[in-house]
Amino acid sequence: MTMSRHLEQVLAHAESRLAATGARRPTEALPLYKKFLKVEEHRLRLNHQAGGGGREICARRAELVDVLLRYVFGGAAATTSGNGERRVPLALIALGGYGRGELNPFSDIDVMVLHHQRAAKISPDLEEMVNQVLYLLWDSGFKVGHSTRSIKEAIAQANADMRTKTAMLESRFLAGDSELARKFREQFRSKCVEGHERKYVEMRMQDQVARHNKLGDSVYLQEPNLKSGCGGLRDYQNLLWVTYFKEGSLSTNQLVGKDWLSESDQRRIERAYDFLLRLRTDLHYATGRATDILHINLQEQIARRLNYSPRNGQLRSEALMRDYYEHARNIFRVTERITEQFVSGYVEQNTRSFQFSSLNPSRQNFHRRLLLCAKQTTARSKARCFSQRARTDDAGISACAGARSGSEPGTGRFAEQKPPAHHPYLSICPRPTRDLQIDSIRKRQSRAHPANDASSRFSRPLYSRIRSAYLSCAT
Repeated sequence: MTMSRHLEQVLAHAESRLAATGARRPTEALPLYKKFLKVEEHRLRLNHQAGGGGREICARRAELVDVLLRYVFGGAAATTSGNGERRVPLALIALGGYGRGELNPFSDIDVMVLHHQRAAKISPDLEEMVNQVLYLLWDSGFKVGHSTRSIKEAIAQANADMRTKTAMLESRFLAGDSELARKFREQFRSKCVEGHERKYVEMRMQDQVARHNKLGDSVYLQEPNLKSGCGGLRDYQNLLWVTYFKEGSLSTNQLVGKDWLSESDQRRIERAYDFLLRLRTDLHYATGRATDILHINLQEQIARRLNYSPRNGQLRSEALMRDYYEHARNIFRVTERITEQFVSGYVEQNTRSFQFSSLNPSRQNFHRRLLLCAKQTTARSKARCFSQRARTDDAGISACAGARSGSEPGTGRFAEQKPPAHHPYLSICPRPTRDLQIDSIRKRQSRAHPANDASSRFSRPLYSRIRSAYLSCAT
């Protein structure tokens, strides 16, 4: 894997700044670490202001923290020799969003220290080493989520709590014993993923429904939650987690290859996710803290910072929210459809954009019967229309025949023929059939939606009428 140019710059800067720490404890060299972070954070902010993508800036920040933690972990290990005792194998593991390689400016940093010791026999050297790493992160201004576990304890905790399992799902090795980290990944796959697929998918679906209900259950909120709201970052991440349990990959590319997702939908949600990450990054910069709610009093400021301009009588904030609603809607629709397919195990052939499938076979059969009933109803309507056209043509021909026979107006068999009771839209005077159809359609529309009748404006949807017809046929 090739190293990015940004990572090369960070490593070169770290080599020049942090090499001077020598054999000192990381907490004793805190000013050097803070100065290093200040310079790199300023560089990241400038890249964001220059138009850097959401994923790009978040990935660069994760790379920066990786370099910092490797230096800190190495310094802590060097200063805790253990008084000549054999050093216990340790591995520093990134979890959650940090493990995924995505960090917004004030996002939490979740790490886990893996070891081979029992919980009741943690050595003082291990405890001192962990404390040095955590103290430096806290003093540098990071909000840290941390744990120290053996592999057995980590596996047991993952199977006991879905959120812990999800965090370990995206674990990534940072520093220490790579063989220990490899064993953890193998046991996690065999003991926490295999055989737990359906249960995990159902729990993630339940969590998503509860989260949506708690946060308004709509994409079109005036003050949306960028992370946990409908169509937010969590919906896309939830799709990746479910994909890992279903297909063994934390990427949407696997979904496209197996016909769960169309290429157009993949491009749509990838663009939307990048937009939301960029928006959340700027929200953190604007407020100076970790926040996810795009408050209405911040929308104009954020729009100006993201270089939106008023046009066609539209405010900056309106243009920003229009883009947000479009991207959030795309994520919501696509992820809802695919997760429902995962639950049902149903793959649509030749997947198309925004085609929703039912959750169970009985419901699918219901919709098939409903569609058949709708087709039959349409056929009956066409048959009535043809019979009405035939009667109309007969009436017109007869009236013309009476006129040609020399009958006076107002006399004769067909001179003042009235429309039959079952067809109130026929005209007395003969006219072409096409004009009669147009006139009939207009009169039906005027009767169904009169301007002065407020109660008739809320007619039932076509789906409800077809469903009622189906239920009456079924009974």
